[in-house]
Amino acid sequence: MKHFLKYIPYLFVISIGFIPFIPDLGSIDLKAPQYLYLTITQILVTIYLLITNKDSKIELNFLDFFYILFLIISLISFVSSENLQESIIEWGQYFILFNTYFNLKLLFKEVKGKDLLFAIIITLLFVESFYTVLIFLKNYSFESGLERIRELQGFSSNQNIGAFSILIKIPILLYLLNFLKNKYLKIGLVLILISSIFSILVIASRGAMIGIIIILLMLLVSRIIFKENPIIKNKTIYLYLGVLIGSFLLQNILYFNNSDLASGNRITNFNDNSTKERISYFKSAIKLYIENPITGVGIGNWKITSIKELNSEINEYTVPYHTHNDFLQIASETGTFGILSYLLIFLTPIYFIFKKIYFNKDDVSDFELFLMFSILIFIWDSLINFPRLRPYSQVTILYVISYISSLNFVPFVKKLVFKKFSILVLFIFLLLPSFYLHARVFKSYKQIFYLYYDFNLNSFDLEANSDDIKDYEDMLPNITNTTIPIKHSKANYYYQEKKYEKAKSLIFEGEKFNPYLGFGDLLLSKIYYETNKKDSALYYIKKAYSKIPKNAAHVALYQTLLGENNEFIEEEKVFEETKQMKNELLWSNHFFILLKDSLKRINKNYSEKDKIYINEALKYFPKNPFFKSFDFLINKGLDSAVIVSKIDLLANNYYNQNNFKKAIEYWQKAVEFVPKEDSYLLNIALSYCQLDDYYQAIETLKIIESKKIKSDDGQFEFISGYALNGLGKRDLACKYIRESKKKGYAAADSFLKNISCKF
Repeated sequence: MKHFLKYIPYLFVISIGFIPFIPDLGSIDLKAPQYLYLTITQILVTIYLLITNKDSKIELNFLDFFYILFLIISLISFVSSENLQESIIEWGQYFILFNTYFNLKLLFKEVKGKDLLFAIIITLLFVESFYTVLIFLKNYSFESGLERIRELQGFSSNQNIGAFSILIKIPILLYLLNFLKNKYLKIGLVLILISSIFSILVIASRGAMIGIIIILLMLLVSRIIFKENPIIKNKTIYLYLGVLIGSFLLQNILYFNNSDLASGNRITNFNDNSTKERISYFKSAIKLYIENPITGVGIGNWKITSIKELNSEINEYTVPYHTHNDFLQIASETGTFGILSYLLIFLTPIYFIFKKIYFNKDDVSDFELFLMFSILIFIWDSLINFPRLRPYSQVTILYVISYISSLNFVPFVKKLVFKKFSILVLFIFLLLPSFYLHARVFKSYKQIFYLYYDFNLNSFDLEANSDDIKDYEDMLPNITNTTIPIKHSKANYYYQEKKYEKAKSLIFEGEKFNPYLGFGDLLLSKIYYETNKKDSALYYIKKAYSKIPKNAAHVALYQTLLGENNEFIEEEKVFEETKQMKNELLWSNHFFILLKDSLKRINKNYSEKDKIYINEALKYFPKNPFFKSFDFLINKGLDSAVIVSKIDLLANNYYNQNNFKKAIEYWQKAVEFVPKEDSYLLNIALSYCQLDDYYQAIETLKIIESKKIKSDDGQFEFISGYALNGLGKRDLACKYIRESKKKGYAAADSFLKNISCKF
């Protein structure tokens, strides 16, 4: 039994390394089951430490002090929180990460920390990198290359998370390559290095690609700084540089047919939407920090308060959940003292490692230098991503800083000495409610998963009913992964079932949790519209639109109500503000409302702007028959529409009388009126076929193709096949008729049989 007990600390240290492999278990976000797993393991670790080390003392070093200080300041920021529950959840996540760090620190004192750390980090690196290479080999093709497919995220929930998880471990691998002498082990480590760098390149995370180069720069700078007593060997730098160059060349060659993802282009192209969005998020966080420099907006609240700053850039309900710069986000949420204490958690070990290596030349600690590189990579990740609250992203940094803290070279804070028993009892006191919190969040995230997909897949006919969802968690948490109040998601079900009073009650209750998204206002507008309270409906949809203008549901209903109130000038203003969304419904709404405007319709005074917009509509939606009709009415007028209708009627009469030449003559007149409509040209081509003039039929069909006005109903392909068969090109005719059949054209099936096409 004693023999087994001595391995328990090792098992507890290793248990943190299982985080990447915890499945989602039906949760909408991996972090929910991962935090629950962390909480359970830390309860067990704390009980173990309490039993085995209750009489010893703990001295807090500066790293511990700044971590605890950050937790205290984050707690104080609650006073500014608009959504207190979100602050509680996020603070609970920070506490679990701190508790994990502190327990690991104590465990590292009981085990052979350095060797165990090597074993865990290299094993994880091997699994993550080779798994990514296997995904690449399985999906890559020389013909089409490989896009940034979802599978490349590996065991994480995001490609950037997966890439940085590999990147942060590379310095520890380089340490082993720098000092190991066993050539067989070195060969194995070189293979892992190659797979790691190549994995990052095929994942195509721009930040991680830059991180690979940052590691090279750190190696070179360290070589220069410590030139009198070099820690890093030249051959290690040459090896890393060689693998780097080779991997870059190989990836660029393999991605010759996908230049956007070739590492050379990917690493230098910053003129994309992702970069622009992040800059906007940075500005928002800075603005919120300047406005709230002491307590911030409350831990966990940036994702809510930022909506009002970024509302003009938000599409639908896709909110900027993270700033993509943890330091700016924490500054905006906790204020000046919060960000300083958080920064010092990582700057403290860097400072003391550098100080020890540079000034204590007789006590050079080579491994600590490489651990410092990993911390710097984590800082780089924090500058452009959001690793602060992702257990997957925290695995390596928790191992690194807890190991460093266990070495006792970070100075202790005088007088901060406590009995280990009291500290561990406090942990247990906080861990038990933490378990309740994370279990509740995990259960809710499984429910949110269903709400999310029901909303997105069945938005006009929700699959569940109000009885199914009425008992879903709506207080802790009280918002979904898109920050929609869960009470609003529930209200949507009651609205669909026309239980309007219950829906309204939930909407008003949920509004306080996030008043900036407008989903509740949209539901209220729908309810009032359906109960014939049009003024109230217009009031609430205007509120929803002002909150998130680039939301198709907000805009469509706002257009409808403005049109019904004959507010044509306001509707045109709304359309001009949202037309860049290129949503077909919004464009259709605008032209229907435009045609309702009697001043324009009767006086035929459609503006040049109207004509430009209908041309744009035809460009964006060439297969929409309504836009062709609108184009005719706007450019030719209602009188011309009546004339063309009469011409078409005469042409049809001649066709039915087998007077095909006369029918062609009249349909050609119709084409002069409506050059962007394909139906008259198709009728002309069919008439030529009836006259056995198949060559002229083909020439007419070519006009449709040249104008790019071909409809997608299969008639074009049918007439093409008819004419080609007449010209004796049966195989080609069969190809066109089959295509016509695929598109659902009714006459295609019997014609295929008539000309004996092989199926």
